[in-house]
Amino acid sequence: MPSPAAIDSSPVRPAPRALIVLMLVQYGAGGALYPFLTPYLAARGFTVADISWVIVASAAATTVMPFVWGAIADHFVPVDRLVVALHFVAAGLLVAWSGAETLGTFIVLFAAYASFQQPTNSLVNALSFHHLDDPAQQFGRLRLWGSVGWMLPSVPIGLWLARLEDPSFDSVIWFAVAFHLAAAAGAPFWPHTPPLGRHRSFGSFFRDVRALLAQRDLLLLLAVAFFTLASFPLMFFFSSLALDRAGVPKPWLGPLLSIGVAFEVPLLWSLRAVLRRFGFRTVLGLGIVATILRHVIYAATRDAVSLVLASLLIAPSIVCFLIGTSLAVDRLAPRGLRASAQALYTLAGAGFGSVVGLVTCALLSGYSDDVDDLARPFVLGAGFSTVGFLLLTRVRFGGASRV
Repeated sequence: MPSPAAIDSSPVRPAPRALIVLMLVQYGAGGALYPFLTPYLAARGFTVADISWVIVASAAATTVMPFVWGAIADHFVPVDRLVVALHFVAAGLLVAWSGAETLGTFIVLFAAYASFQQPTNSLVNALSFHHLDDPAQQFGRLRLWGSVGWMLPSVPIGLWLARLEDPSFDSVIWFAVAFHLAAAAGAPFWPHTPPLGRHRSFGSFFRDVRALLAQRDLLLLLAVAFFTLASFPLMFFFSSLALDRAGVPKPWLGPLLSIGVAFEVPLLWSLRAVLRRFGFRTVLGLGIVATILRHVIYAATRDAVSLVLASLLIAPSIVCFLIGTSLAVDRLAPRGLRASAQALYTLAGAGFGSVVGLVTCALLSGYSDDVDDLARPFVLGAGFSTVGFLLLTRVRFGGASRV
């Protein structure tokens, strides 16, 4: 595969408006559910150990299904239609999950939900890349609408919960379902994106995957994603629990955590200029450093103000590393295999990385209800991210290193 050429400064067409709306509803579903997930499960009577296994099951599902859906999108089904179908099924599974009674049922149904919901993130990214003239220049400003969508449900949910004497968090589920159904209902408007794979057989697909993995720098970048994203679920899921233990009222967990998401908007708006000025290695490195620092602060203190301020570091973690890596993967992959490349990225990071991070944390800490045990997930997360940072120094981005 030829080395990607550096991005020029020629004018490009603006992103289709439909992609902006898709980003809003795509991330609105996650913003309605995930900031409130652990408080919701705790309100249903589950212990911290129970909750951890629910999360591990969803991460395990993410190791497989994005890969499967990415292959289908590249070779068999238009990406836009696949995204719609996955959102529709996810809505039904989330409703069924909210009615579960036993831990086993919660684990199985949430794993099923994650297998349909989580892959839509990488699929929407791949869909967007196909319809942008220059993804590295344009995607940041498109993706900021995803951050806006993530924040949309947090404040109304928080205000609703604040009105209740004994919040049941049931409204969280219905907000998320509404966003999933909105993504499905928008089917006629999403840009049509047929498969671009050269062949329509699984044999050719596996040959393409082997070709992707034969690229040394892409493989190293996937290793960076594995270790760094092993720390992300520890940050995402245990941060709200740490804030809860620090005395922050449950209804305000989502709005307070959304402050950090709000800072993603200016970072995403400037991502193009930052990438052009500093290149992928520096930008990804800054994202990892922000992740390490956030973990260290959460491990070192239980002061609510310090934790809320540290939560702002989620912005460079997401924008500089998570999105920056997605763009780097897109630049290093052939055009006809972008969905598969994004699926490999999700598989390595949000899939295998998340499972390893969560299971390692479970083995080391035992997920005790003791407040002091909350330091262990964050110490572990800082360690995983440090390994990712060291590996990043060995990646050669070639023509994609400076954009």
